[in-house]
Amino acid sequence: MKGKFGTLAKKELMTYINAPLAYLILVPFTLIASFLFFRSALMLGDANLRPFIELLPWFLVVIAPALAMRVFSDEQRKQTIELLFAHPVSEWTVVLAKFTGLLMFFVIFLLSTIALPITLIFFGKPDAGLMMSQYLGALAIGAAFLAIGMATSAYIASAVGAFLVGAAISFGLILLGLNFVVLMVPGLAGRVLAEMTILPHLTNISRGVLDLRDLIYFATITGVALAATVLKLAERKVAEKPAERVKLLVTMGLILAVGVASNVVMYDYPIRLDLTANQQFSLSQGSKTLLRELPDRVTVTLYTSPNLPGPMQATLKETSDRLKDFSRLSNRLIVKTVVVDPAGETAQEARQQGIREVQFNQIGSSSFAVQTGFLGLSLQYGDKQEVIDFIDDAGGLEYQLSRLILKLTRETQTKVGLFMNTSDFDYTQVNQFLSNQYEVVTLAEATTDKDLVDLNSVVVIDDGSESTSTAAAMIKSYFLNGGNGVVLANGVNIDQQSLAGTKSTSEFLTLLSDWGVSINQDLTYDLQLNEAIALGQGATRYILPYPFWIRALVNGDNVPWRSAVNSAVLGWPSSLTLGQKDGVTLKPLLATSTAANQLTEDFTIAPDQVKSLPPPSGQAYTLAALVEKGEQRLGVVGNTTLANDNFLENSRENGVFVANLIDWATADPILLAIPQKSGGRTVFTFTSPTQVQLVQYLNILVPPVIVMILGFWWLNRRKRLSLRVYHLDNEVKGKAKS
Repeated sequence: MKGKFGTLAKKELMTYINAPLAYLILVPFTLIASFLFFRSALMLGDANLRPFIELLPWFLVVIAPALAMRVFSDEQRKQTIELLFAHPVSEWTVVLAKFTGLLMFFVIFLLSTIALPITLIFFGKPDAGLMMSQYLGALAIGAAFLAIGMATSAYIASAVGAFLVGAAISFGLILLGLNFVVLMVPGLAGRVLAEMTILPHLTNISRGVLDLRDLIYFATITGVALAATVLKLAERKVAEKPAERVKLLVTMGLILAVGVASNVVMYDYPIRLDLTANQQFSLSQGSKTLLRELPDRVTVTLYTSPNLPGPMQATLKETSDRLKDFSRLSNRLIVKTVVVDPAGETAQEARQQGIREVQFNQIGSSSFAVQTGFLGLSLQYGDKQEVIDFIDDAGGLEYQLSRLILKLTRETQTKVGLFMNTSDFDYTQVNQFLSNQYEVVTLAEATTDKDLVDLNSVVVIDDGSESTSTAAAMIKSYFLNGGNGVVLANGVNIDQQSLAGTKSTSEFLTLLSDWGVSINQDLTYDLQLNEAIALGQGATRYILPYPFWIRALVNGDNVPWRSAVNSAVLGWPSSLTLGQKDGVTLKPLLATSTAANQLTEDFTIAPDQVKSLPPPSGQAYTLAALVEKGEQRLGVVGNTTLANDNFLENSRENGVFVANLIDWATADPILLAIPQKSGGRTVFTFTSPTQVQLVQYLNILVPPVIVMILGFWWLNRRKRLSLRVYHLDNEVKGKAKS
């Protein structure tokens, strides 16, 4: 660093590096952050930095004011501030240089957590762009809180007082965004309050998308705080020059005004940079082509209530942004927004359009109240209509909206046959998905060849509860003639009452044997990659890992569609046997970890007996596969629970996986160009409980120890240097005498 600015920034940075207090803050931060991260990440089974980013604002409420409290309060206490400004430097140079040095030390704080992303890379398949975005969000909120801490340090001579006020202001920016606060402020004021708080903006960035509005928000807070600092430091100069004070006030006002105005303008014209690997927040090429080639006008009406709570406000904002992306691509797509008056005609209109009315809490002055609201979309094309009755998550909105527009504007629909033989579970959501995307032909045991004519693909869901020999023969004939399809079948029938299983007699287990694939009559379990279930009643409830509910890994090398999903949950799955057939390409799609094994007899599935299961075989078992023969496409899964309502509701990844699998098998090029891109969990791929414990303790203990060792070495070196006595050598002494 050169020049006055660089010299001051370096001096500020070295002030922290040379101070024991910095290490007293850094070591506990690294220790506690790693501990809480792994406690949350391992419990959720999610190899993502999200737990760390969610905890970071609460750490920074204390850490940022603690780091910044002495920046100017010490200068005032030691009366060195006059000496500082005796040099030919401006207040802006001093403030920006000190802030730069402080921010550089905060970067060191973030670097102390580098073991977390390294662990995710080694034991998971994280999205590199997402992790980069999360650290950029951490840097943005850190800069804002540090700037606030500097401002309080300038205004309050006491370091303790500056710390307390800085922490209070930072906590207030977080508090404003909490649900119970937002719920107390209805209408426009609530929406403004939600935009002022810091957490939604951090959440947006940490999802993997850099929205210019969020960046301007953080820049505005940081800029206003720094301008306020300059205003305080310059008051000795402006006391006799009112015009200078006015200039500083105008500068601070301009920073605030530009930030607010930019956010208002960009509300209608959002500018975003999508850093996610699968471009989750960008329109796919299929959606762009669809919108540019609309044959006639499509009207999309957004129905929303003015008093939505905080989380739904965030969903509304993301929905509005996505609709703007759509409307910019075609002047034939008309987007309207209807703000629903609960007691007016618009509420009746929304209900008539099929928009669902949902309930949520509203906090009054002394009690909770239940209110209703709307957040849904109605699509109109000529005399045809489609509805998204409620938007609970805007992550998959592009997929839903584009598919519905395609369904409305297409003259002929893609036909999919659906054969279901199930008893214990509901599959309503699969039915709804298929009917929203395709023209569904229901197949039954009495299926004939005529029922299969003109079908683009056939979807089979068979739990083996009843004989299906006739339908199986007809569907196999359809496949032998080159038809596409997806087969989900159980190798073992599960009785949830007796918690036992029996071998399935389903004819679909060997339906694809001519292609080299068969579903085995076994129960596969995984002692490492599995879901937890809650047992007990009332207050005596506990959670246990359940090996028969496997979180199977998606083989990313074999996935032909674009998706962030890398796992899916299967309950009581059976393995597949993959052979070799001429002209047939088999691609394993879902597999267990190597900590898995199988039961081929005595299918006892009680959770309290899992400890008696045989140890892992050291082999990974295939649970799903793709079959390709020429242009024919077939998908096989040794499990039906993957697609039942319970598993789809509790595992978002399952819905994305099933949707993409069926789309792939249907082989409609237009539909394939509009994939379901919603992100899912990135699972840890540990091979044993010992490895889990080792990685956890290494991450929790090693970084703080390294910081302690480096801090002790550096401070000790500084101490030795300060005690060193400078001696002139003989040659220099001789010259001095002469």
